[in-house]
Order: sequence, then structure tokens, then C-alpha cells
Amino acid sequence: PVRGGVATSGGADSGAVTSSIPEVYLTLFPVLLSPLLWERRGNVPALVRLLEAYLTRGVLDKASAQLQGVLGVFQKLVANKAHDHEGFYILTAV
Repeated sequence: PVRGGVATSGGADSGAVTSSIPEVYLTLFPVLLSPLLWERRGNVPALVRLLEAYLTRGVLDKASAQLQGVLGVFQKLVANKAHDHEGFYILTAV
């Protein structure tokens, strides 16, 4: 699907991409959930797209302890009327 002029992966064939996430990217995932990053409004759209990419590639299969952090980001976004729709993009990716 295309969202905001950017093609996003998804659909039946996206399962082939989830096979392997390099360890380097897995170490960056907890940093992505840091509340400090999400405080600046300008960061939010790009962070949402990056988080969606991680989630659609099955990062929670390898880092299931991070689910609470992902839900915390979702909660923060839906609490802000300007970013509530982006919170639902994340929830859909989970």
C-alpha cells in the first residue's frame, strides 16, 4: 500500500521478508522506543514509518519483551490528537 506518497510493504508476500533481521538492527529497536525520541513532533512521522517497518518484518518474534514499549508508543500517540492516526498505523502493524 501507498501512504503519504511512500510505498509500504505489506500483504501476503511480506512474510518472505521476515525471515531474518540482522542483529545490528535488533540492537537499535529498543532505542527506537525511547520516549525522548517521540517528544519532538517533527520526528513522529518518520519514527512511525520506521517502527512499522520493524513490526511488519516480525521484530516482536525475536524481541517480544519490547511489546510493552510498542504499546506505550501507541498510547502516547493516540493521546495526542495531532498524531492519533499514526498510533493506529503502529497498532495495525502489530
